[in-house]
Amino acid sequence: MSDQPNRNQPTSKPVPQPEPEPHPEPQPEPQPEPQQEPQHEPAPQPRPTEDKTTDMSEIDGEHEIIWL
Repeated sequence: MSDQPNRNQPTSKPVPQPEPEPHPEPQPEPQPEPQQEPQHEPAPQPRPTEDKTTDMSEIDGEHEIIWL
């Protein structure tokens, strides 16, 4: 019977407080934000094109060995 009253007072206990603490820690979201800004610019566009060409050549060679 004493378990019920204890459960009703969980907000008063400092147990629920430690939970919100870890939330502020994983606040690295503001970092990826600045990265998205440059992506909108047309400068990074020509870069992915070159990367794709290099990746394809490297992947083709590797695939050939795997197929053999």
